[in-house]
Amino acid sequence: MQLQKTYPRPERPSDPSPLAMAIYNFELKAKKYHDEANKQNSDTEKLKN
Repeated sequence: MQLQKTYPRPERPSDPSPLAMAIYNFELKAKKYHDEANKQNSDTEKLKN
C-alpha cells in the first residue's frame, strides 16, 4: 500500500457562512500539518534503508 505524498487542497466554499470558513481554514491547517509530517516521515524512511 502506497501512502499519498500530499493531501488534496480543500475547495474554498462560495458564499460561505462563518462556520464553513472555520471548517475550510481548519482543513488548510490540517493539510499543512500532514504534508509536513509526510515530508519528515519520508526522510526518516530513507534513513532506515
